[in-house]
Amino acid sequence: MILLVGSTGCTTSADPLPTPGKLPTGFLLYEAEARKPVARPEEGKWTINEDLGQVLEFNPCNRREPFDVIHSTGSDRVSARTISYTAAKEHRSEQVVIYYHEAYSLYAYRALLDQLGECDRVTSGSLVVKTSSNAALMGDRAARVVTQAYNRKSGRIAAGGRRIVIAQEGAAIMIYTHAGEYTEVRDGDFSRQLKDAGTMATVAGLPPTPGKICSLPDVC
Repeated sequence: MILLVGSTGCTTSADPLPTPGKLPTGFLLYEAEARKPVARPEEGKWTINEDLGQVLEFNPCNRREPFDVIHSTGSDRVSARTISYTAAKEHRSEQVVIYYHEAYSLYAYRALLDQLGECDRVTSGSLVVKTSSNAALMGDRAARVVTQAYNRKSGRIAAGGRRIVIAQEGAAIMIYTHAGEYTEVRDGDFSRQLKDAGTMATVAGLPPTPGKICSLPDVC
């Protein structure tokens, strides 16, 4: 089977492509909790977004398109789901997007990381938000991403930032995000995100630990 992706986003295939399986209800790690009533909604709330055209959770340039090969409202996607929890000083999210082919998910992953070079320093009012990344060993490729706020005048670290793990495996993109009042970066900032991403994506090792995402037909 041959799949070509051109600069315009057009694709050609010598053979028909099997369609990866959609995300079943309850598949995401935090979905069961998110679908339950919240005891104290004034303290925090869950939301579930299944719009195919939603932007990916890591979006430092604040672009509106979904970073697909075909720049439209999710036309390269089989399914998408984002589970978010928002409280006064915390935001967490789990996002899984299934594309029609791994060429599309790879394109989206690379488009996201390309933003690191384009928008690694963004000024917002009295703050400067800097973004950086390093590799993580899971899926076909993955990255740990830090966004951190700094005082624009003094250059000192300000309270505010995100710690993100992005993984691409087969036809899927998985993003685990935590936003809070961070200061300097610590390894522990990523503990939950790495654990969750390592459950959903395959973790490198001898032998590798299969990820949950690969239980869906034709995704991996």
